[in-house]
Amino acid sequence: MEEWKLLIYFHGLLKNYGIYKQIKIMSDIRQEMDQVINELKNKGIHQATNPNEVTGLGDVLESALTKFGITQERYKSWFGLEECGCTERKKWLNGLFSWHTKK
Repeated sequence: MEEWKLLIYFHGLLKNYGIYKQIKIMSDIRQEMDQVINELKNKGIHQATNPNEVTGLGDVLESALTKFGITQERYKSWFGLEECGCTERKKWLNGLFSWHTKK
């Protein structure tokens, strides 16, 4: 199949499955995240290279939930799960929003 035919075919697929709308939403989210990151930078919060001096959004959420007794083990037992994916979400959130802590 020629390249232009493939492009037209995939364009139709993307349009039919609402991918364009999802891409637009992701673009809007990215702009909002950039605004938050810039605001954190303006307040002197920067990402550090030393992992022992970095706190992230995932760490903060885990700490807050733990204070209310919501742990990975409890979550798994409540919903009968072997794996809840909490660690992966924590890493993802830490990668998304991390900042240097003063020690």
